[in-house]
Amino acid sequence: MGKTIEMFVSLKIPDATAITALRTLKEMGYKELQGLTREIYYLFEISSDDKKFRDAIAKVDILVNANKHTVSFEPKKKGVSILVEDMEHGEGLTNTLKHRLGFNEILSCKQGVLWTFDIKGAKAQDLAKKMTEELLANIHYQRYKVMNK
Repeated sequence: MGKTIEMFVSLKIPDATAITALRTLKEMGYKELQGLTREIYYLFEISSDDKKFRDAIAKVDILVNANKHTVSFEPKKKGVSILVEDMEHGEGLTNTLKHRLGFNEILSCKQGVLWTFDIKGAKAQDLAKKMTEELLANIHYQRYKVMNK
């Protein structure tokens, strides 16, 4: 069993996808929703030094374009975060990182989209789940889970 590393990749510029989703959810009647952000989420299980791995993986251009992305290894503290992942995890990304790019320390890799909701009110988590089911996740081939509790 190795160490796990979470990596969050977001755009430096305003995210048109998140802006459109926010507007759509408000038009669907979710007036409590104040903001919505989107990040690409990676979960790596590695067998080596985590600091060295973080420094190297943050520079891999198939994951992070330095001209348009920012990288963080800490989750946001504000809001309800829900991770949407495909049910079938392809091994393509893991194989590419290990065999083509030389990241032999990677034992496994998962990828998803992390949506963070800024919602006013006591039932923020329930509302975030409902919005995810209605717009942000396709239940036929994706699953979701609340990342912060």
